[in-house]
Amino acid sequence: IAMTAHAMKEDRDKCIAAGMDDYVPKPIDAKALLEALEKWLPKEKPAPDLAASEPDRVLNQELKAENQPMVFDKDALMDRLAGDTELLEMIIVAFLDDIPKQMVALKNHIAQKNTEDAGKQGHQIKGAAANVGADVLREIASEIEIAGKAGGLDELISLVPPLEQAFDQLKKTMEEMI
Repeated sequence: IAMTAHAMKEDRDKCIAAGMDDYVPKPIDAKALLEALEKWLPKEKPAPDLAASEPDRVLNQELKAENQPMVFDKDALMDRLAGDTELLEMIIVAFLDDIPKQMVALKNHIAQKNTEDAGKQGHQIKGAAANVGADVLREIASEIEIAGKAGGLDELISLVPPLEQAFDQLKKTMEEMI
């Protein structure tokens, strides 16, 4: 299922022509996404248990109460996935595999002093982090996006270590939950 900010009919046609089964434009309409997923995902699985474990729920409530960005908001992601724990695990595994590759690309852009592409890479990381509920990573990636657009090479360089630390913390948190 293609998911893109390009919402014109010709964009949908391009996605289908490229081999996608379906298309959902951003910003995401939860109902449209759910309909597309229901259309294409196998239907023989039993309905998942929507209740998060009590320790997870307490931890998330404590983190939200502090008004700090969350390392990983599992409850919000589960809500977006309609409680599908199998899909949650697939998304986390794919995310944890993809982000290190995106961070390598970011570092390469910075090493080449290509601030514009570094900013675009920050935008991609920001979007992926937002989709999974990784607020800390999203915020740092947003700063990278802004610094890249402004041509701030020194700022980009200074943001890489916090980005890596945020990802390491997120990875540990996600792996403990699945």
